[in-house]
Amino acid sequence: MSDTPRTDEWETYCDESYYHLWRVRRKNERGFNDGYHVHNGEEAKALVDLLNKQDSELNAVTEQRDRLAEAMRVINTYDPVDGQCDDGYSPVFHARKALQSLTTNKNHKP
Repeated sequence: MSDTPRTDEWETYCDESYYHLWRVRRKNERGFNDGYHVHNGEEAKALVDLLNKQDSELNAVTEQRDRLAEAMRVINTYDPVDGQCDDGYSPVFHARKALQSLTTNKNHKP
């Protein structure tokens, strides 16, 4: 996987150097093998729309995964030996706080 930041900005153009096929690629990618070639402009536009939609959905899922990972990290600070979390709060407090952060996200769609 690339270290290039993900963006939903795709572009399309007629690639004259590649048999006049239409090229679809991310705007921030300039490598020789980056992107896709399709036969006409309509296919290219449809592919750009699909990729932008998929990127948007992937970014939402990635954000949710990161919030869940943070919730698990907070919950896992509970020490079963003394019944307290590392900072002295009860595990229920941390679990509620972590789960509240998941349910208060304005972009969350069930």
